[in-house]
Amino acid sequence: MTYWSIDANGNEAGSETVTTLIKDLGNSVYLVTWQEASGEAVVHIEDFGAGQIYTHIVWWDTDKKSAQLMTDHGPFTQI
Repeated sequence: MTYWSIDANGNEAGSETVTTLIKDLGNSVYLVTWQEASGEAVVHIEDFGAGQIYTHIVWWDTDKKSAQLMTDHGPFTQI
């Protein structure tokens, strides 16, 4: 998968191609995971029936001694 980062002004700020692992959980729900070059680990639950994505992202602090976790969710439109 290739994704593009968008800055606060809506301009493309870079891209990265990652290898994904996709698991069909049934009922149009998918578990999608990948690891970025920075070491961040990303886990999505993508619910196509409800049009919702739930995400968990884990990354290491710059001191490499502790991990941080960010979780979020929101709607998406399939195109």
